Amino acid sequence: ETFHDIILSMAGDGRNLWFTSESDIAQLDLETGHLYYYDALDGEHNTFFTEAEALRTPSGVILFGYSNGYCSFDPSHIRHSESVPPLRITRITAQDEEWEGDTITLPHGSNVTIEYAAMDYVGIDKIYYSYKMDGIDKSWNHPTDLRRVTYSNLQHGEYVFHVRSTNREGGEVENERTVQPANSSVSPAVKATTGQVRIWDTPRVT
Repeated sequence: ETFHDIILSMAGDGRNLWFTSESDIAQLDLETGHLYYYDALDGEHNTFFTEAEALRTPSGVILFGYSNGYCSFDPSHIRHSESVPPLRITRITAQDEEWEGDTITLPHGSNVTIEYAAMDYVGIDKIYYSYKMDGIDKSWNHPTDLRRVTYSNLQHGEYVFHVRSTNREGGEVENERTVQPANSSVSPAVKATTGQVRIWDTPRVT
């Protein structure tokens, strides 16, 4: 995984690397390669981490300096959040129009924008999303905090759109949602259901 910020200071505890950006502490698990994020300065007004050298004490406590003092913690006491934010498809837009209702019919060659969001309003800006469209993308796209994606000029064929998110700490969770376009000589239709959207063949009306 990739840390999406400038690293200001770093310390290790044997199993993990800990480093800071201006506002966050991140943990890199050296065994799994996974990143976790912590809002250590949430609620502190006009404070930010600095480039001061990090310190690990003989007892294992790590200290990071910030503008108003220092932040200390014992890595052995850290427990990861097991929260799984529900992930929802929030809007589908095609041909510059927002489509509502249970079923919509889209013409061949449509430009389709799919919007989605994890339902966690405490740490929504810390959640990252990965997506892919089977039939277009060969693999999952790089995680991003953007909550929408557009596919242009969709041709007749078989497609499945997937989206998944982390939780507020960056932990991997099982909350994948899909959009399933399938069309050959007919237009695809979109049906919204609880928590997901399905697209299947419907006859073209002439």
